[in-house]
Amino acid sequence: MFDDRLEVRSPGLPPEPVTLNKLLRRERVHASRNPLIVRVLTDSGYMRETGEGIPRMFDVMEKNGLYPPEISIVAESVFCVTLKNQPMYTPEDMEWLEQFGELNLNPDQKRMLLFARAHGGSFTNRDWQRVCEVDINTASRDIKDMLRKGCIQVFSISRSI
Repeated sequence: MFDDRLEVRSPGLPPEPVTLNKLLRRERVHASRNPLIVRVLTDSGYMRETGEGIPRMFDVMEKNGLYPPEISIVAESVFCVTLKNQPMYTPEDMEWLEQFGELNLNPDQKRMLLFARAHGGSFTNRDWQRVCEVDINTASRDIKDMLRKGCIQVFSISRSI
């Protein structure tokens, strides 16, 4: 434990089929390093054997306005999860975002709402790609989702020559 973060380190790499990429994509992947311990914890009600732990960490951190967990392999064979105790947004930003709470927006969508709020109420697909560091397809998918949810509108400007 540190003042600004909690680090959990586990010797060894994640067991197959768990990969770092799958965890970072929040895929529900389950594999037990010690099935006997998992069985005891599952039978006693302390956990479920569904691969939901990592995705749940991402969700809880996000709901509390904290940076997502950092998952890495250090020293070539140590699995490390870092949970930062630093808010991603200001208290004012969190309060403003509450109006969209029931829409189930992902972190990039929240970030772009705040971007639009700070930049005259609008953004482009190119802005989304640059700010969120995603490709055009991911940006388009997230924008369409926000349109369906009704939290943004499309404005087009036609020019007459």
